[in-house]
Amino acid sequence: SSGINAEYGDSRTEVKGMESSEQLHQLMTTALRHYTVRNGCLPERIIVFRDGLSEGQFSLVKQFEGSEIRNALPGTVLDHTVTSDHLYDFFLVSQHVNKGTAAPTHYIVVHDTTTLKPEHVQQLAYKLTHMYYNWAGTVRVPSVCLYAHKLAYMHGQHLHAPAAPELKDKLFYL
Repeated sequence: SSGINAEYGDSRTEVKGMESSEQLHQLMTTALRHYTVRNGCLPERIIVFRDGLSEGQFSLVKQFEGSEIRNALPGTVLDHTVTSDHLYDFFLVSQHVNKGTAAPTHYIVVHDTTTLKPEHVQQLAYKLTHMYYNWAGTVRVPSVCLYAHKLAYMHGQHLHAPAAPELKDKLFYL
């Protein structure tokens, strides 16, 4: 498939315990070349979803990579009152819960050069929680984050080398 829905995955081996990719430039260049071959042009916008960062890593990622919510309905966004005064952040509830309390996910936009309004970034994050192929419902984080975890795990535990080029636009790691 082409366009925004196209998946592409690549991986490299890093130092254990260090998630921030110093090889991002090479990975992004390869992905953009693949996109260009597939679509005949470069994308108008690039949006990168990252998962698993502590607040102390925000400036590093930006440099190198460019109150409670209870019984909230899926799609509920809170982007005021309990959010940071110095960060572009929001909370999003993506899943329905039958028991207990809905657990929001905290999103922090480390760097934004798009012209998207905050509500559009929030809608994109929510819609991507519906697109994880291994689960019939919504997931807690955008599907691209879960795909990245799966690919990194497979690479680290089983492949120990980059995947074959013909597999990179397939979700072979699912």
